[in-house]
Amino acid sequence: MKKNVLVGVIGLVVAACAGLVGFAAWKILKRPQVGSGVVGRISRDAAVLVVADFRNVRGWQPAQQLRDTLRNPAPDAPRMQRELADRYREAVQNCGFDPWDKSNGITVGVERSVIEGRDQSSIAGFIDGTFTQAEVERCIGYLVGRDQRTNAATEVRHHRVLTPLRQGEQVGPRSAQMTMLPGSVLVTESSYTERALAVIDGDAPALANDSPLAAMFSRLGAGVFLGATADLAELRTRQRATVDGAIDQLVQEHPSAPDLALLRQARTGAVSLALVNNAVTFAARVEVPTAGNAQSLARAVDTMVQQHRGEVLEALRNARQGQQFLRTALSSVQGMTERFRKVDEAAGVLEALAGAVQSRAEGNDAVLSITATQAQVTAVQQGVQAFAEIIQEAQRLNPFGGLLGGGGGLGGGLPGGRGLPELNAGGNGPLLDTAPGQNAPGAH
Repeated sequence: MKKNVLVGVIGLVVAACAGLVGFAAWKILKRPQVGSGVVGRISRDAAVLVVADFRNVRGWQPAQQLRDTLRNPAPDAPRMQRELADRYREAVQNCGFDPWDKSNGITVGVERSVIEGRDQSSIAGFIDGTFTQAEVERCIGYLVGRDQRTNAATEVRHHRVLTPLRQGEQVGPRSAQMTMLPGSVLVTESSYTERALAVIDGDAPALANDSPLAAMFSRLGAGVFLGATADLAELRTRQRATVDGAIDQLVQEHPSAPDLALLRQARTGAVSLALVNNAVTFAARVEVPTAGNAQSLARAVDTMVQQHRGEVLEALRNARQGQQFLRTALSSVQGMTERFRKVDEAAGVLEALAGAVQSRAEGNDAVLSITATQAQVTAVQQGVQAFAEIIQEAQRLNPFGGLLGGGGGLGGGLPGGRGLPELNAGGNGPLLDTAPGQNAPGAH
């Protein structure tokens, strides 16, 4: 949270919306699936919780559009998108079900011992869905087979556990294991599997509804499809010098907002993305000891946001101006006018969102939030896609680089055998005219 605080907020919203399907697919294809909820299946010693609920976003139009590009990418779609679609299609065929339709969410709990550095394995991940155990095992077999592994089946606390191993490999303390549960798959490292199952079976203490982390998560509200909560007091205890140093620097850089120092009293914190009335809201919240503290911290954060809003707007405008060379170089390529229009529209939305960041107090929480309507999200989504297509076209026309000078002028790129123009030494325009043959030796 320095000078790029608003850029970070806006970037997170855009990235989360534009990358939701890719993220969900990667998680599902890379690992398996599991139960529901946090309370009762995550250890009481958890210091960090991460939850993704695909059910809350599956019917949202921008997400459905992303799903369609994943299932049926256009022939001229960027290579990366086509490759992801090919992998997804292959996984659907081999798993026997579509993860988009049958996967409900992901829950991850990280114990304090990991934060403290006492171990690296006390992490439980659940992938939940409506798939059957047979479908899950088939899918896991396909995925581990791609990595030249096979599943060794064992039983831990009367649960079926699969361990992917290469030929001749033995199970080690950090071997990945997948435990089959009703409607879920538990993903752990082998040294933590038994403890994680003891929590599920009720033989080890689990997170309760009144625990600070669960209480913070409940305050995120309805419609959350991606959320993370953390015990900030615990993190500060373990990394006091680093955390206090960052807060001190923040206060020094914002002398008009001295109450930013209240961040030292933070108890729990959370970030979330929620979908309500077809609008997506990003929120970051911090719990402090009193409602008065929360009001003071919220005012300090608002002061900081106002201080940097102009800088963010200027950066966005400079980015738009920086595209002028690409516009000139690709002006004669079919479809580029419409693509640049979409990029401009997305940039306008981002400028509007930069002015929509709000800071407020809710009880003992100081909350920073920004909301984007479905139309705004769609505009940004289309702008990102259009920009990717512009870059792909520029690379196709000039595969050896030189877009910014020193290698343009490749024949055969633009229509009529024209290459992309080079900039002159001052960067003020084309050094080479784009008419064919005009710059040949002796032409002038």
